[in-house]
Amino acid sequence: MKVLDPQDLSKTVSLADCEDMSSFGALSRHFVETLLQSAEIMEFGGDEQIFPAGEKASCFYILLYGGVSLFSGEPGKQRKIADVSLGQSFGFASLIGLRHRSYQARSSGQSIVLRITSTLFASLYERDQKEFPVFFLNLSRDMSRFLAYLAEQAN
Repeated sequence: MKVLDPQDLSKTVSLADCEDMSSFGALSRHFVETLLQSAEIMEFGGDEQIFPAGEKASCFYILLYGGVSLFSGEPGKQRKIADVSLGQSFGFASLIGLRHRSYQARSSGQSIVLRITSTLFASLYERDQKEFPVFFLNLSRDMSRFLAYLAEQAN
């Protein structure tokens, strides 16, 4: 894993690409730019752990490039439960629910994610009370889609 400078991100993912992603839908260009400048941009190689199951959540992520898979179960007995879609958030439910993570996230190939800490997330509300609810709604929709997918897989 390596941390990227926001200017390096533009070599792989443009601002226009981000504006088309579900987590950033209906947000102003300024809000998206602020988020990209303020959050940590992390690049992972193939099959690197992004976070382990059981970790206390202090942040969540948005997939900007590549792929991320989510795994459930004990080490050695893990099974893939989902693949994260481009632009989708993951780890948000654990942060909002003040819970430990119930699954592990791993990169699948070269991947770039945006890491948004709880402190940054709270500051976004303070910075822009008009746009923050839209961002929160987008993240909630991602969470809802993920839960619906898991429910479908259980049947």
